[in-house]
Amino acid sequence: MQNRNSNPKSKAIWIILIVALSPLLFLATPTLMILLVGLMPTITILITDKRNLSKIFCIGGFNFAGIVPVIIQVINEYSLSGSLVISMEPFNLLIMYGLSALGAGLYYILPNQLVIIYKIMSKTKLESIKGKIEVLVKEWGTKVLDK
Repeated sequence: MQNRNSNPKSKAIWIILIVALSPLLFLATPTLMILLVGLMPTITILITDKRNLSKIFCIGGFNFAGIVPVIIQVINEYSLSGSLVISMEPFNLLIMYGLSALGAGLYYILPNQLVIIYKIMSKTKLESIKGKIEVLVKEWGTKVLDK
């Protein structure tokens, strides 16, 4: 089996990406630092559980929603020391990591709740069908049930 990066075209694309994005590392260091600190739960899931996309999207989406207000604070006072202070404030950490914990909670709780809701819906549907069958038996007799 051949390595994915052994293709000369893919190596060239990686080199172009690195060259094109390296100025971003120096120009957007405060924002990248907040992203690195704030996206730790998502990065952890990306490393440990790559195949479970629903978990990545659920926790990552909530995690990113928690980072947005902090990034707005960093953009307002754009300096490396300011972003370090902002990223280490307990309230900001609570927002960033708390929303990712909310996403994890929803990921684990919501499927069970949906199963309960679907069971209740299927029971009411079954009762409705049984009621319609009783009406048909009264109208047409028991011959309706034979087939």
